[in-house]
Amino acid sequence: MGRGLVRALGEGKSTGGRRPILLEINPEGGLVVAVDIASSAQERRVRAAAFDLQNRIVLELTRPHMLVGNKAMLGAIQGIIADLLESPELGRIPTLTIGISVPGVVDAQAGSVVYTGIETKDLPLGSALRETFLASVIIQNSEDAAALGEFHNASDHESNSLLYLSVGAGLGAGLVVAGQIYQPERKSIGEIGHMTVKADGPQCHCGNYGCLSTLVSSEAIVERIQAALVQGYRPQTGVLKGSPIQAVDIPLILDAAEMGEMLCEDILQEAAQWMGIAVASTINILNPGIIVFGGELYETGDYFFGLTRDVAMLRSFPEYFEDTQLKRSALGRNAGLRGIGILALEELFRVSIQSQ
Repeated sequence: MGRGLVRALGEGKSTGGRRPILLEINPEGGLVVAVDIASSAQERRVRAAAFDLQNRIVLELTRPHMLVGNKAMLGAIQGIIADLLESPELGRIPTLTIGISVPGVVDAQAGSVVYTGIETKDLPLGSALRETFLASVIIQNSEDAAALGEFHNASDHESNSLLYLSVGAGLGAGLVVAGQIYQPERKSIGEIGHMTVKADGPQCHCGNYGCLSTLVSSEAIVERIQAALVQGYRPQTGVLKGSPIQAVDIPLILDAAEMGEMLCEDILQEAAQWMGIAVASTINILNPGIIVFGGELYETGDYFFGLTRDVAMLRSFPEYFEDTQLKRSALGRNAGLRGIGILALEELFRVSIQSQ
């Protein structure tokens, strides 16, 4: 109450003694800023939202970027936060906590980005943002944040655990157990994209060969379709026939496959084979209650989701598969932003209680 985070509503009914004072979180007590970096085959999108203290979005901004390297990453995040906070809609409400959701390996305790596939390495993001905006900062892996967002969005919590799998320009996973991100005093986990699934496969940007992301990522699929077109493949359906090679993207490929375009069907079925094998291995190891699929390949219709599910069912330990719910993301591209907003809000009240 002293910091304005909680306010009194008045007195409640007495149950025999002094009337209790009714309290609520003060939505105008400050702002929580959340930033999420998401990737597709064509671009990186930096999204930011200001939440009030009752976890409601006050204002949201999106900026497309081609992020390569530490300087570009830091500049894009600082720029969108500055634009958000300078918006007249926010007035003079103080910013209390900033949460950042970043793809790749993150050291949440140190507040740093260890490694991403977009040439970002050993970036002390937390300290840089604290110095710029004079607010506490929390950094989290994108899939971890999205998993938490999906867990809180679920209509029921019959399951104690939720695994989030994302397939876009890269692949990642986040795990929530009992409402908390599973991250036991370590750097972020869930780099499923670097699971070796084909020993003689193509080389990955991480240096290894045959990583799942080299076979299933949206970039890998688009590149294979474009290469076939350059080499003279003649599309059978109008949706692919009438498009310039440079305009080929995942939504167009999915549409073409559903219309019977053989090239797209074959490449997506092969990608789904590798993805389904990885999902089955994950089910056999973790036996999660729910698996939520997000990212470009799952956000438009059930086509690729259905292919993945069928392979996972064949490859999983049957008793484990029967107990696991597989579903597409309910929040879509909002999952990471929602999740990091929740984490930042939790961090604000955790620090406030510890400081008393």
